[in-house]
Amino acid sequence: MTLELTNERVFSFDGPNLCLLGNPQDFRLLAEAILQLTGSVEGSKTVELTELPFIKVTGDKRSVLFSCKKDSRCLGSVNQAGDAIFELDGRVWERLFILFTLMSWNKCTYYLNAYESYLSDLNLAQECNFICSSEFDHLS
Repeated sequence: MTLELTNERVFSFDGPNLCLLGNPQDFRLLAEAILQLTGSVEGSKTVELTELPFIKVTGDKRSVLFSCKKDSRCLGSVNQAGDAIFELDGRVWERLFILFTLMSWNKCTYYLNAYESYLSDLNLAQECNFICSSEFDHLS
């Protein structure tokens, strides 16, 4: 799976954009990695995507943190250092876990934006677009 955090325009979305491109197996591994963020998590937990063994970072080397914190609703913000932080409640991570698991079954592309029907009922805050595609066998 390749990961790129860019300020460039991607698929008509102005930056910042987090792009995760891979194949269905990559998204199975991603689902497994975020499983620890699901449910009712005591305190907070974090997964650093750029440190996962199946992730290849392209472009600038910046951190991408998936974090679980009770009642958090941040579907992507970018700090002053340019790092992306996705801090969500465990119940929101459960929904994303399901999505990534579905992406492991078939090749598909999702634009995970707060206003999309899959997430619009959650009232999420978002500064960074989140583009995921399991249609890229040649990148793994």
